[in-house]
Amino acid sequence: MSVSSYLSFVFAGTDEQAIIDLLGSRSCKQRVACLKAFKTAYGKDLIKDLHSELSGDFRKLVMAMMKTPTQLDAYEINSAIKGAGTDEACLIEILSSRSNAEIKEISRVYKEEYKKKMEDAIASDTSGHFKRLLVSLAQGNRDEREHADMSMAQQDAQALYAAGENKLGTDESKFNAILCARSKTHLRAVFQEYQRMCGRTLRRV
Repeated sequence: MSVSSYLSFVFAGTDEQAIIDLLGSRSCKQRVACLKAFKTAYGKDLIKDLHSELSGDFRKLVMAMMKTPTQLDAYEINSAIKGAGTDEACLIEILSSRSNAEIKEISRVYKEEYKKKMEDAIASDTSGHFKRLLVSLAQGNRDEREHADMSMAQQDAQALYAAGENKLGTDESKFNAILCARSKTHLRAVFQEYQRMCGRTLRRV
């Protein structure tokens, strides 16, 4: 039985276990291919059918499984900023962990899906230093070299100390410049150097 035929059979009685077995045994690429196969065979949108047939957390899980990683990131960012409150942890999780190319692709998909620039959407829902931090991360301009320059790491650790712990108030622009532009390998070296220099982690400052 083809995927599209099987899905049609499943939806006749909304067999949740059958849906789990089908989607859970296929890769993301194969699941996305199911969307095209279903529309070709039945002239219907599989996502809309799934959404109408399912409910609760199971529906959320299946909806997430039917998206590409980039589509899911764009969806999660939109969910984090819409409605009351902002899911700050979600925004940081995505924007600080993705590569430059991935962030640019998320931005493209976000604009295509939600008809608004991701940067503008984030900026309109946040404020102050946190907004500037997220806008900086959303540019996708982080240094991606794997090598850490230990001399520069020491300079950056000293700069962060001077801009934060050793200053009345905080020079947020200095934190932005280092945390959003330096490579992840370099930042690990900076954090280690900061702890060696100050006897405490940067997170505790």
